[in-house]
Amino acid sequence: MIRTSSTTKSSTTSQHSLHSLLAPPAPKLRRLKQSRTMDIIIGTYALSVGYYDAYYIQAQRVRTLIQQDFERAFEQVDVLISPTTPTTAFKLGEKVDDPLSMYMFDLCTLPLNLAGMCGMSVPSGLAEDTGLPVGLQIMAPRHGDDRLYKVGAAYEKVRGSIA
Repeated sequence: MIRTSSTTKSSTTSQHSLHSLLAPPAPKLRRLKQSRTMDIIIGTYALSVGYYDAYYIQAQRVRTLIQQDFERAFEQVDVLISPTTPTTAFKLGEKVDDPLSMYMFDLCTLPLNLAGMCGMSVPSGLAEDTGLPVGLQIMAPRHGDDRLYKVGAAYEKVRGSIA
């Protein structure tokens, strides 16, 4: 696509303004990008220097075991319910300097993602001490999205308004 200089200039200006409104402060963003970049570099290095069998194959075996565990569970129930996170929400930008806490915050959703099952998080209320939201995770087997929507809608109807 060919753009005129006036289109490019106004497009760049509006994108820059939007980016400055939505982006976290530059130093925090740099640290977050460095952390993610380091994860990718270490993973790529480990796979490229002969650790493929030791790590990748073993990770695939663990993933298969997790999938089998979920499949056995879904033979007995229609959905599984758990907290979305191990703790209540933290304030925006609060844990940027603590990558381990941020990784641990995903702990409850990781098994579901590794197994390739479907899930959704619905608000379940507000924490009494902070007033920040608490999430409820609903999980279903592969291709069970319709169950998620039905259970999520029923839960929200029974739960009522969060305020």
